[in-house]
Amino acid sequence: MRRDPAALLRALDILEVSRSTWLEQVDAFATVRRAGKAAGQRTPHPSQTVHLRRPCWPGETAPARLGLVAAVANRRTWFRRLPYPDGTLYSDALTPHLAKLHSDLDACASTYLERLGHPDEATQETLTATARSVRALLHPGTPL
Repeated sequence: MRRDPAALLRALDILEVSRSTWLEQVDAFATVRRAGKAAGQRTPHPSQTVHLRRPCWPGETAPARLGLVAAVANRRTWFRRLPYPDGTLYSDALTPHLAKLHSDLDACASTYLERLGHPDEATQETLTATARSVRALLHPGTPL
């Protein structure tokens, strides 16, 4: 950004297009849900809510993933330098859970990098579950 100030404007344009696409998708989902509710369908089919359950780029074409892949590689290098969860610092019940989160995050990053930013569905599901577990541990009052 410091060497190419126009990059910030290009990134902003991409984000604005993505936001308008997201709003269109939300509006379309709301229309489908209203019709479903009118027809007596109480809950949407899981295929209708995929975009709500997982991180994804709105629309059919995501921006180039090269920068994102590089960022993930950079973060993974940093992550692998962190100390492995030390069992002496946590309760006996929490240590295996933290170790699994650590290994799941590393495996997801590895798969993401191997597939150049196009993880398979199993990796996406694992990453979603791992992110939820991390969020649950970060709530105030969670003993560590």
